Amino acid sequence: MKSLLMKKIDPKKKIILDADVIIHFSKGGALGWLTSIFSNKMYIPDIVYQEALSKKYQTEIDNLFNFKLVEELEIKKDINVFREYNLLKKKFGKGESACMAYCRYHNDVIGSSNLKDIKVYCKENKIEYLTTMDFLAEAYHTGKIDEAACDLFIYTVKLLGSKLPCSTIKEFLKSNYRPYSFPHFKFLPVGDSNPIHPFVTRSKVDDCLLNTGDGKPFFEIAN
Repeated sequence: MKSLLMKKIDPKKKIILDADVIIHFSKGGALGWLTSIFSNKMYIPDIVYQEALSKKYQTEIDNLFNFKLVEELEIKKDINVFREYNLLKKKFGKGESACMAYCRYHNDVIGSSNLKDIKVYCKENKIEYLTTMDFLAEAYHTGKIDEAACDLFIYTVKLLGSKLPCSTIKEFLKSNYRPYSFPHFKFLPVGDSNPIHPFVTRSKVDDCLLNTGDGKPFFEIAN
């Protein structure tokens, strides 16, 4: 049985949001979704808030600040981050530069869809990143948002002038997330233990099940 290898990030890491992800979720009428997709705490650099977002989006972000759903980061407080930001902004946008500089020195995760600016730098500095579509894919994969809502979000964001790399969530998953098959295990009769793979256990029939194909019981990989 095949599933998808989704992007997984350490829940202890902060997600540092760039303007484009915020704008996409605002245009899609789903800014409230954004903070509930991952369990990680989310932050917006003061430079992103002040210089990369218009007044319209600042008002929406203020609501998130008020409800403690996101917090603001002051880039100037960290001398290494601020120095790196000043170097990066000579080549990249201020928002992307602030996010990249912070994550380089704090080992956190960037939330940005501007791959043209961030991809090479993130690879060189081993920085994880999540695009708008990565957020949406995670929400779909975990059942927080259904397929119809995801496709409507994509349609609406594109209709309002933003660029996204696909037209449906299934199209994105097919193009960007590699399927995998569960490894082969030697299954034992019901009631027997498996000394080689003790984490192989009997299970209910659901989409995580394994089947030997010869009438033996179903099993799953236990977490």
